[in-house]
Amino acid sequence: MRARCSTPRTSSAPLTLTLTLILTLTLTLTLTLTRYELGAAFGALLVEQHPDAPAALLDCLAPGGSPLQNANAAGALMNLAASSAAVSADLLSRHAVDRLIALLASAKTAEQEGDSVAACHAAGALANLLRDPEAVDTLLGLEKPGGARTMVEALEGETDEASRAACAALMSAMAGGEAVRATLREEVVEAGGVGFLVQHLASANLSLRLMACGALLNATASAAAAAAVVDASADTKIEGKPTSVPGLEMLVRQLHEPEPLMRARAAGVLFNVAGFGPDCRLAMLEQKTLAAVVEALANDAGRGTTVALKHAIEARLAGCLLNAALNPTCRAAIHECGGLKPLIGLLGSSGPIVLTTASTAIAYLNDKVEHRPGALDSSVRSTDGAGKVTYHKARFHATGSGPPPPPDPDAPADSRPVEPDEGEEAPGTRTKATYGTLPLAKLGATHDSRSKVSPEPQP
Repeated sequence: MRARCSTPRTSSAPLTLTLTLILTLTLTLTLTLTRYELGAAFGALLVEQHPDAPAALLDCLAPGGSPLQNANAAGALMNLAASSAAVSADLLSRHAVDRLIALLASAKTAEQEGDSVAACHAAGALANLLRDPEAVDTLLGLEKPGGARTMVEALEGETDEASRAACAALMSAMAGGEAVRATLREEVVEAGGVGFLVQHLASANLSLRLMACGALLNATASAAAAAAVVDASADTKIEGKPTSVPGLEMLVRQLHEPEPLMRARAAGVLFNVAGFGPDCRLAMLEQKTLAAVVEALANDAGRGTTVALKHAIEARLAGCLLNAALNPTCRAAIHECGGLKPLIGLLGSSGPIVLTTASTAIAYLNDKVEHRPGALDSSVRSTDGAGKVTYHKARFHATGSGPPPPPDPDAPADSRPVEPDEGEEAPGTRTKATYGTLPLAKLGATHDSRSKVSPEPQP
């Protein structure tokens, strides 16, 4: 399993994370095919000695047919797809995605005993195949049944295992920066997939919650999915009473889980959500998510795990504060709840990604201005990422409590210290030497009309 963490950069894309899922799902089936204990080598050996085996297994998939036959055939295909890239490529060339989606849709609607197992194995096979962008492209091209919608509907499985496999399939399909995966994220949001994933965060099954949170991590690399997380809620019980819990609060609850991987994935989702525009950031402020992130950092959220995972958790939580600090209101709130102290504490970390993210977050928290959309000399938009904003800023303001240092008369005009701006809506950070001065007088609609009359021509 690999995690991609973004650091401030010149790209206009927001700071987001995606998690690449490499499944090695295995089954203990009664088929001769899966009785050999050769591990991943068996798939390649089977295809080498029996090149027609993948085609024969695909022919065994019969939507609406025997649930046992479908479950065993899909399970064997899942194991083969996990064994090697060559086997996966062979399956894709034989339209495996089309057949597995058809089986998944059929098993979802059928009522025969054992169909949930077939759906689980079909989703597992798709999870292994959809690591390939070409498989995702095939998935998007399906019309009847629609590939993305079928996978979203499979999230509401009859069993936790079936739902978990569907989460794994979406997690795998949305991992990566290819255009087809971005398109899939949009279709998943349109089909209501984010709501199902947030609902699974309320499950008592840790394995299901881990997969659902991983799928959310990859989905929220898009602005639409991030906004959907803010709007989503999960039906659960508090002290025995049914209640609806907002999606952001469900993610905050995962930050307190003993399982470090759960904390890492939840922190990544919050990092992504904070990277998309003022609406998401202000929602995190209103729902006290930012205060919870500060508390998690202060209480050593990376405890009890490997060094690499500890660094990932810390960097993602710091990144959440970094993205939120782009908003002046959120920046002030982070200061009020003591967010600067745990960030400074991270500067003693041995992880480069932690140092980069924490130091940038500290700089943003001490900056008094944000480039706003619509400014004449700024191409920055509200949805732009922190990295692009960084490279548009002239300097960070000093925030010392004492009097400002005297100006250096020999310094260039634009490098002299800038006085702290009054109010959080200050328009910029550069001196008038950069932009020049306005005319002493100008005509406008509010001037007396007599001042606009042209003077008499001089002889």
